[in-house]
Amino acid sequence: MVTYEYPGFICTYENRDGNGYGMNGHGYGILFHGTEGTMFINRQQFEIIPEMRRVNDQPQPRIQAQQVKITNNQGAMHARNFLDCLKSRQAPICDIEIGHRSTTTALLGNIALRSGRRITWNK
Repeated sequence: MVTYEYPGFICTYENRDGNGYGMNGHGYGILFHGTEGTMFINRQQFEIIPEMRRVNDQPQPRIQAQQVKITNNQGAMHARNFLDCLKSRQAPICDIEIGHRSTTTALLGNIALRSGRRITWNK
């Protein structure tokens, strides 16, 4: 578990690995919990589950519930793009800088865990 403090909000990330019980009946994915609702997402779908509130003594969703299933195979498309770029020498749609930006906070969380220290980072 790691807590990230950003200007204007705090983000807590928790990861568990150790048994086969998935989230919301799925084998893998990520949950984002907010004040208005929760979003579950994996490579096949995303789902918005609203938080409830009381209006005139009746439960009302704070936001609209949604569920969208993804019908394309993004993993195969990324692999194909990467292989095509090896031939053409063009930059792939997810180049190294995107990978760096996508993983920086996770890597900093691991460094903090292993060093036992709080890390302050200015990009």
